[in-house]
Amino acid sequence: MLHLHFKQILKARGIENPTKFLINAGLSRPAVKVLLYSENRSIRLDHIELLCTALRCTPNDILVWVADAQTTNVADHPLASLKYKEETTSFKETLLSLPLDQLKEAMSLLDNIGKENKPS
Repeated sequence: MLHLHFKQILKARGIENPTKFLINAGLSRPAVKVLLYSENRSIRLDHIELLCTALRCTPNDILVWVADAQTTNVADHPLASLKYKEETTSFKETLLSLPLDQLKEAMSLLDNIGKENKPS
């Protein structure tokens, strides 16, 4: 069974107010409520696109697969790549825990990554 699991990305990105973030991304308040607080089994493709655009991720990053009792050869199943991944600590928490010299090193690495990803 596929499940929507994007809260770990919100946390990793340091998004402290997911409701406001998702509304600003273009989702309606009722849609945000369903996405954040319900076990709804359906999601619109345009909502997946909005989530992925806002969170800079792919659908594979926000979908998790849990095999049901009827599924055989679980390890070999193509959906196995969508298995649950460990919770991510927030980027903000990680930065706050770094000593100053490592923080400067991390900032330098991020600057270099940012320069590599800029269009020419």
